[in-house]
Amino acid sequence: MPSYNFEPPHVITEFSLFSIFYSSILVATSIFNTRFGMVSKSDSDFLAMLPIDDRMLVTSVIIGSIVVNLALSILFVSWFVLSIGLYGIFIPFLLSLISASLPAITYSFSMKRKVLVALGIGGWFLSAGVGFPFSPMSMFVGYDTIGFSLLITLSLSSFFLAIKRFSFTNYSNIMITSEKGEVKQQINFTKVRNPLLVMLVKNLNVLEVGGRVNFMGTTTYITKRVKLWQILLITSLIGSVTYFVYILKIVGIFTLNFYVIIITWVLTVSLSSSALISEPIWLDMNVMTPLEFFRNYLISKAIVLVVVLLPIGLFEVLSGQVVLGLTVMVDLPLSSIFVMSLNSRFYRASFQNIQTITAGRFLVSFLSIIPFGLLEVIAFLPYLSVFIIGTVVLLVLDLPFFLSSSYWQSTVEKIMTSVT
Repeated sequence: MPSYNFEPPHVITEFSLFSIFYSSILVATSIFNTRFGMVSKSDSDFLAMLPIDDRMLVTSVIIGSIVVNLALSILFVSWFVLSIGLYGIFIPFLLSLISASLPAITYSFSMKRKVLVALGIGGWFLSAGVGFPFSPMSMFVGYDTIGFSLLITLSLSSFFLAIKRFSFTNYSNIMITSEKGEVKQQINFTKVRNPLLVMLVKNLNVLEVGGRVNFMGTTTYITKRVKLWQILLITSLIGSVTYFVYILKIVGIFTLNFYVIIITWVLTVSLSSSALISEPIWLDMNVMTPLEFFRNYLISKAIVLVVVLLPIGLFEVLSGQVVLGLTVMVDLPLSSIFVMSLNSRFYRASFQNIQTITAGRFLVSFLSIIPFGLLEVIAFLPYLSVFIIGTVVLLVLDLPFFLSSSYWQSTVEKIMTSVT
């Protein structure tokens, strides 16, 4: 297959690894798309009234999801082309077909089964990164025929299995009852007096992980409440895997540093974007001013993130990457304060309204690149002086949010009037 030989070999390798990582995450996370492209309950209710059978319904939804996924993946086509040549143009379509079909296959699975399937498929895709030939992504490491054969087979089999397995009646019943039983125990605040400690206790007991997703042209928000030990288990697993990758020198240090920042940044944004989504602001304002409330809230959220990322940071230190470990434990929580402050005012998550693109939200997305860029600079230049400079810059970015009373006053007014 043709490739761009004018690029240095290490550039081709980097884009191949990026492509494997992106494709694995895209396919594995699609399993948890419980809405299965239905956008909202009203849309699914409308589809239920159409005089069409389940096969036609699921086929149309999958095709619609493929079109949207292709539009969203257009920026990543260059990775595939730079990795393996012009044949990389076909990969986004095959990946979109898989990610659109898997939810129709796994919608009735329990969460444990979904996790097992996601880990299995994700591991199978990621195995190409260590040279495994029988992976759907092995075309990125030189096994072109095997890789494309497996990817095409997986995409077509997923599509036909989705058509055969999907039942709209079962899907509707599962969607109606899927949210029961999330809150199972009370939180005791009797011995806690300080407002900061109250928020910290609550945030440590109830962690909300969420993110915005776009299916069939409509942006919706998905969130899930999880226990702290579950998140710590995941971050401990990530930390231990990266530790052995460092020790065994499976990939280059700079490449691994890049991926560590990417993974921890995604987790940081996921925890930060769900801020305030279930917070009773109207009650909090009865006992605190907006500035006092958000100071305590942001600090408590940052401390929670320190606890969550602690296993990864400690494993980084143990593997000899002291600066990157400090970056994970210090700079990422500082970055979360910046991201949460912007999201609270301009890009607050809401279950009630469709998320639309506005100038303010575009500005938030653009400004969020600043802390991420600083983190990547530290990853590629892991020196103590660079870490200190980056930390100071993040503190400067966060400081205005701890001083501006008017900013938080207008934020509260916007939240209270439900303007999102």
